[in-house]
Amino acid sequence: TRARARGGPAAGGGIVTISIYLAETSPKASRGVMGSMEEVFINLGIFVGSLWGKLLFDVTWHGFADWQLMFLLGLVLPIVSAVAIGLGLLPESPRYLLLVGRREDAEATLALLCPREEAQEALAAPRSAEAAMPWTEIINPTDPIHRRMLYAAYVVAFAFGASGVSALISYGPGLLALTMPAETAVSVFVGLAFAKLVATAVGSLWLVWAFSRRALLLGSVATMAVASIGLTHGYFVGSAWMQIVAFAIYLVAFGCGIGPVAYLFIPEVLESTIRSKGATFAFGVIRLMATAWLAVFPLIAAGLALMGLVAANVMSCVLIFFCTPETSGVVLEGVRDIFRKKGDV
Repeated sequence: TRARARGGPAAGGGIVTISIYLAETSPKASRGVMGSMEEVFINLGIFVGSLWGKLLFDVTWHGFADWQLMFLLGLVLPIVSAVAIGLGLLPESPRYLLLVGRREDAEATLALLCPREEAQEALAAPRSAEAAMPWTEIINPTDPIHRRMLYAAYVVAFAFGASGVSALISYGPGLLALTMPAETAVSVFVGLAFAKLVATAVGSLWLVWAFSRRALLLGSVATMAVASIGLTHGYFVGSAWMQIVAFAIYLVAFGCGIGPVAYLFIPEVLESTIRSKGATFAFGVIRLMATAWLAVFPLIAAGLALMGLVAANVMSCVLIFFCTPETSGVVLEGVRDIFRKKGDV
């Protein structure tokens, strides 16, 4: 229990830090792929972990039980990553260096990571503040441009969390078992989970190149809203095939759109002075909503929970349409101009 209590915040902090780091170190031309790949590796880690769990089931080795072997395997990549960071193999974020006044170091890092024109554009951009903003500016922003930036990030965070995908993945086999044999439901769900992994890879490696962030967000959430209607209808009429098809469409739409794009959009829509705290707050919203879904889903009737899923996705689609701008192809230092309106400083 203590290990989980420590590991949970560590994993959450790691997700936020990686998202911010990828956004701040990637050239604008490849930022879409680099930022959205985080979701790919999260899904890959879940899939590989599940596979190792199956392979090591009931296995003992030198006195270690199967669950202990799983924990030992989980130490490998964190240790490798810690060594790489300790040896200085990962450069410091140039945006952080600029924020703390280390301009020469930032110039050297930008020259290493970005094309010359983009590096010059980043260095020439005016600074809206000399240091990171306090938490009061994140929770109750006084700058109207900050307010619009944060609202955009919070809307995407709400849409991600409200999708209920964590609850569907956790309780999916049980939900499918209401309309088919339990063994069949488990087999079907494994196939659906693999389809989600493939969809996430396609979304990260191709769709973020071919389509705008806004189009992927809107298309993904709108498709999920339609699929959740099909999932609800399939439950009420007792149609196993309708539920399977709707479930597949739902997970694929999430994997191709908001799943990977949220990790990219949230940090890149915030300027340097509010990026760290704003992204932390936004990802906190995601985790709180995911926890709420996990807690509420088994406590209420399945049909009511599915109808709530429909309402949440429809609301998310409307909010994304009105509150999120396009950010692809924009240097991070230019994101403030996207939110600027007449009369703003």
